[in-house]
Amino acid sequence: SKVDFEVTLKNGETKPYKAKTPLSAKTGWLTAGGGKNADTDQRDLATAIAMARKKDLGVGYYMRKNGNQTFLDLDGCAEVQPDGSLVLTDKAKEILALFPDTYWELSPSHTGLHGFVAGELPKTIDKTVLGWLEGYSFGRYATMTGEVLPGSPAVLADGQKRLDELYEKYVTGKEKQEKAT
Repeated sequence: SKVDFEVTLKNGETKPYKAKTPLSAKTGWLTAGGGKNADTDQRDLATAIAMARKKDLGVGYYMRKNGNQTFLDLDGCAEVQPDGSLVLTDKAKEILALFPDTYWELSPSHTGLHGFVAGELPKTIDKTVLGWLEGYSFGRYATMTGEVLPGSPAVLADGQKRLDELYEKYVTGKEKQEKAT
Protein backbone atom coordinates (compact mmCIF):
# COMPACT_ATOMS: atom_id res chain seq x y z
CA SER A 1 0.00 0.00 0.00
CA LYS A 2 1.11 3.57 -0.65
CA VAL A 3 2.78 5.46 2.18
CA ASP A 4 2.81 9.21 1.69
CA PHE A 5 4.98 10.12 4.67
CA GLU A 6 5.87 9.06 8.19
CA VAL A 7 4.76 10.58 11.46
CA THR A 8 6.99 10.60 14.51
CA LEU A 9 5.23 9.83 17.77
CA LYS A 10 6.14 11.47 21.08
CA ASN A 11 8.08 8.35 22.09
CA GLY A 12 10.30 8.70 18.98
CA GLU A 13 8.72 5.79 17.09
CA THR A 14 7.85 6.48 13.44
CA LYS A 15 4.74 5.19 11.69
CA PRO A 16 3.79 5.20 8.02
CA TYR A 17 0.90 7.53 7.25
CA LYS A 18 -1.43 7.05 4.29
CA ALA A 19 -3.16 9.78 2.34
CA LYS A 20 -6.76 10.69 3.21
CA THR A 21 -7.96 10.50 -0.39
CA PRO A 22 -11.68 9.64 -0.61
CA LEU A 23 -12.53 6.51 -2.62
CA SER A 24 -15.97 5.27 -3.56
CA ALA A 25 -17.07 2.31 -1.44
CA LYS A 26 -19.04 1.20 -4.50
CA THR A 27 -16.28 1.23 -7.13
CA GLY A 28 -13.01 1.62 -5.21
CA TRP A 29 -12.07 4.53 -7.49
CA LEU A 30 -11.19 8.08 -6.46
CA THR A 31 -14.19 10.22 -5.65
CA ALA A 32 -14.58 13.86 -4.79
CA GLY A 33 -16.03 13.58 -1.29
CA GLY A 34 -18.45 16.44 -1.81
CA GLY A 35 -18.81 16.09 -5.55
CA LYS A 36 -21.85 15.23 -7.62
CA ASN A 37 -21.59 11.52 -6.71
CA ALA A 38 -21.44 11.99 -2.92
CA ASP A 39 -24.96 10.67 -2.34
CA THR A 40 -24.64 7.71 -4.73
CA ASP A 41 -21.27 6.73 -3.25
CA GLN A 42 -22.75 6.30 0.24
CA ARG A 43 -22.64 2.70 1.50
CA ASP A 44 -23.17 0.92 4.78
CA LEU A 45 -20.14 0.50 7.04
CA ALA A 46 -19.71 -3.22 6.25
CA THR A 47 -19.47 -2.50 2.50
CA ALA A 48 -17.02 0.36 3.11
CA ILE A 49 -14.83 -1.83 5.32
CA ALA A 50 -14.85 -4.67 2.77
CA MET A 51 -13.75 -2.29 -0.01
CA ALA A 52 -11.09 -0.73 2.21
CA ARG A 53 -9.64 -4.14 3.08
CA LYS A 54 -9.43 -5.07 -0.62
CA LYS A 55 -7.39 -1.93 -1.27
CA ASP A 56 -5.47 -1.96 2.06
CA LEU A 57 -6.99 1.41 2.94
CA GLY A 58 -8.92 3.01 5.75
CA VAL A 59 -12.54 4.09 6.01
CA GLY A 60 -13.88 7.62 6.19
CA TYR A 61 -17.07 9.59 6.37
CA TYR A 62 -18.14 12.69 4.46
CA MET A 63 -20.28 15.26 6.32
CA ARG A 64 -22.97 16.66 4.05
CA LYS A 65 -24.61 20.04 4.55
CA ASN A 66 -27.73 19.86 6.76
CA GLY A 67 -26.69 16.39 7.91
CA ASN A 68 -27.02 17.31 11.60
CA GLN A 69 -23.65 15.91 12.57
CA THR A 70 -20.32 17.35 13.64
CA PHE A 71 -16.86 15.85 13.41
CA LEU A 72 -14.49 16.89 16.22
CA ASP A 73 -10.76 16.40 15.64
CA LEU A 74 -8.46 16.77 18.64
CA ASP A 75 -4.82 16.82 17.53
CA GLY A 76 -1.78 15.94 19.62
CA CYS A 77 -3.83 15.10 22.70
CA ALA A 78 -3.34 11.35 23.07
CA GLU A 79 -0.42 9.04 23.66
CA VAL A 80 -0.75 5.26 23.54
CA GLN A 81 1.49 3.67 26.16
CA PRO A 82 3.49 0.44 25.61
CA ASP A 83 0.94 -1.44 27.74
CA GLY A 84 -1.87 -0.20 25.46
CA SER A 85 -3.26 2.34 27.91
CA LEU A 86 -4.05 5.84 26.73
CA VAL A 87 -2.78 9.08 28.25
CA LEU A 88 -4.80 12.18 27.37
CA THR A 89 -4.04 15.87 27.77
CA ASP A 90 -6.18 17.96 30.13
CA LYS A 91 -7.82 19.69 27.15
CA ALA A 92 -8.82 16.32 25.66
CA LYS A 93 -10.26 15.20 29.00
CA GLU A 94 -12.26 18.44 29.16
CA ILE A 95 -13.73 17.89 25.67
CA LEU A 96 -14.53 14.23 26.40
CA ALA A 97 -16.27 15.30 29.62
CA LEU A 98 -18.38 17.73 27.57
CA PHE A 99 -19.41 14.91 25.19
CA PRO A 100 -19.34 11.73 27.32
CA ASP A 101 -22.23 9.97 25.58
CA THR A 102 -21.13 10.08 21.94
CA TYR A 103 -18.77 8.13 19.67
CA TRP A 104 -15.00 8.70 20.14
CA GLU A 105 -12.07 6.89 18.55
CA LEU A 106 -8.30 7.21 18.14
CA SER A 107 -7.18 9.13 15.07
CA PRO A 108 -5.13 7.34 12.38
CA SER A 109 -1.90 8.81 13.80
CA HIS A 110 -2.80 7.47 17.29
CA THR A 111 -1.85 10.90 18.69
CA GLY A 112 -5.32 12.43 18.51
CA LEU A 113 -9.03 11.71 18.91
CA HIS A 114 -11.99 11.84 16.55
CA GLY A 115 -15.51 12.35 17.83
CA PHE A 116 -18.87 12.43 16.06
CA VAL A 117 -21.74 14.38 17.61
CA ALA A 118 -25.35 14.93 16.51
CA GLY A 119 -25.79 18.68 16.03
CA GLU A 120 -24.08 21.47 14.13
CA LEU A 121 -21.52 24.11 15.03
CA PRO A 122 -22.36 27.77 14.40
CA LYS A 123 -19.22 27.97 12.22
CA THR A 124 -16.36 25.69 11.24
CA ILE A 125 -13.44 25.51 13.66
CA ASP A 126 -10.44 24.95 11.41
CA LYS A 127 -6.88 24.28 12.50
CA THR A 128 -5.93 27.96 12.28
CA VAL A 129 -8.37 28.93 15.05
CA LEU A 130 -7.00 26.89 17.97
CA GLY A 131 -4.34 24.58 16.53
CA TRP A 132 -5.38 21.54 18.58
CA LEU A 133 -9.16 21.40 18.03
CA GLU A 134 -11.02 21.30 14.74
CA GLY A 135 -14.77 21.00 14.27
CA TYR A 136 -16.68 20.49 11.03
CA SER A 137 -20.42 20.13 10.49
CA PHE A 138 -20.34 19.82 6.70
CA GLY A 139 -18.02 19.70 3.73
CA ARG A 140 -15.39 17.59 5.43
CA TYR A 141 -14.10 14.08 4.82
CA ALA A 142 -13.02 12.44 8.08
CA THR A 143 -10.90 9.31 8.27
CA MET A 144 -12.01 6.68 10.75
CA THR A 145 -10.04 3.95 12.49
CA GLY A 146 -12.74 2.04 14.34
CA GLU A 147 -10.41 2.05 17.37
CA VAL A 148 -13.16 3.09 19.76
CA LEU A 149 -12.25 4.61 23.12
CA PRO A 150 -13.16 2.36 26.05
CA GLY A 151 -16.67 3.18 27.24
CA SER A 152 -17.54 5.10 24.09
CA PRO A 153 -21.01 4.25 22.75
CA ALA A 154 -21.58 3.30 19.12
CA VAL A 155 -24.08 6.15 18.69
CA LEU A 156 -23.99 9.87 18.06
CA ALA A 157 -25.57 11.58 21.04
CA ASP A 158 -27.58 14.76 20.65
CA GLY A 159 -25.00 17.38 21.48
CA GLN A 160 -26.37 20.63 20.05
CA LYS A 161 -26.36 22.49 23.37
CA ARG A 162 -22.86 21.23 24.18
CA LEU A 163 -21.58 22.11 20.68
CA ASP A 164 -22.84 25.65 21.26
CA GLU A 165 -21.06 25.70 24.66
CA LEU A 166 -17.83 24.40 23.09
CA TYR A 167 -17.94 27.08 20.40
CA GLU A 168 -18.68 29.84 22.92
CA LYS A 169 -15.88 28.79 25.27
CA TYR A 170 -13.08 27.99 22.83
CA VAL A 171 -13.79 30.16 19.78
CA THR A 172 -15.90 33.13 20.86
CA GLY A 173 -13.98 33.30 24.15
CA LYS A 174 -10.64 33.33 22.31
CA GLU A 175 -11.88 36.06 19.94
CA LYS A 176 -13.01 38.20 22.89
CA GLN A 177 -9.60 37.75 24.60
CA GLU A 178 -7.74 38.74 21.43
CA LYS A 179 -9.86 41.90 21.01
CA ALA A 180 -9.23 42.89 24.63
CA THR A 181 -5.44 42.76 24.20
